[in-house]
Amino acid sequence: MNNGTHRARPGLIFIASLGRSGSTLLDLLLGANPEMVGLGEVWKTLRLAGEDQHACTCGAPGLECPVWGAILEGRRRTPDQSMGESYRALVARAREVHGDAVLVDSSKDLPVLAEVAGVMDKKLQVLFLLKDVRAYAASAADADRQPGATLVKDALHRSSFLRALQWYQRNRAFAEYLQGSGLSFMQLGYEELCFRPELILGKICDFAAVPFDAVMLSPTTSNSHILRGNPMRWSPGRRKAIVYDNRWFYRPKIQMLAAALPFVFSWNTHNVYRNIGPSALRPDGERA
Repeated sequence: MNNGTHRARPGLIFIASLGRSGSTLLDLLLGANPEMVGLGEVWKTLRLAGEDQHACTCGAPGLECPVWGAILEGRRRTPDQSMGESYRALVARAREVHGDAVLVDSSKDLPVLAEVAGVMDKKLQVLFLLKDVRAYAASAADADRQPGATLVKDALHRSSFLRALQWYQRNRAFAEYLQGSGLSFMQLGYEELCFRPELILGKICDFAAVPFDAVMLSPTTSNSHILRGNPMRWSPGRRKAIVYDNRWFYRPKIQMLAAALPFVFSWNTHNVYRNIGPSALRPDGERA
């Protein structure tokens, strides 16, 4: 983690993570800070500008959102506009609406991060968010069946063993890219965020050079303009408090992954809990 309390405020923070790892929650938590604005999955929203749009978390219909509306209409009128041009236009529009607030993009994917780093001339910082491999495998196993998938393909899609290997390979790729990219980044675990939210959000605020605000701990309101992402963004109950999904605690098959893939779990322990230590999370669901 590259961190420090004396740093220039970044114009943009990119949340890098795998899917099902808490990026929408983190975007909403950050957007609750008066000096930060979440923009959701920017790259995907721009790419799907021609499709029907969800309502924005600001309360406006997607095409009437003060940040997204004009940008989406522009891409519809000029579909051959480059993604880079559209991205820079969105950043400029968000700054017109929200001044010098730190913008947050939760586009997640590594290829997108590499593209955005180029588009923004590396004038961004990265939050690298990792979810415990056991929690990730449990979430993937409960995923909806893919349309048209055969029973065999669906079984492979839900395989905890294969998902754990995927988690390891893809997160290692993120880590290696960030180490060699020259980008300023902070690494954090989803479990750390859920079990020590004030500590972790405070560290993120130091990283982003903004003051911590306790409203971030219960993001019922947010400065976010999110059109795409986890449906929890529209659930007031789920936004009222940070609640950890502990379903993996009670699944013996997932518990056995540690014995089957020791190298994965060694990397998991070292990287997911580096801010607070793995003892903060106990199998009985209690906080240390």
